[in-house]
Amino acid sequence: MKSISHIILLLVIGCNCLAQKSSPDKTINPLKNEAANYLQSNYGKYKTIAISIWDYAEVGFKENKSSLLLQNTLKENGFNVEAGVAGMP
Repeated sequence: MKSISHIILLLVIGCNCLAQKSSPDKTINPLKNEAANYLQSNYGKYKTIAISIWDYAEVGFKENKSSLLLQNTLKENGFNVEAGVAGMP
């Protein structure tokens, strides 16, 4: 089972990798390359999700369709998702 911190770390490293061409720390480069490759290979999927959320144009704290899309995406990728936390649906 993947953890949310693992995916967040992967995304942060990937974004940092795309922002910088090289790093003096040789131990981080393989992680950056893996993250960048993962993000690039899934570009179409994430682009579709982002465009869908943009098209929903839901107002703050009323993001029902956007939230459901993200929850389903996380579930499809092995995450346990708990909806309705802190009094929010």
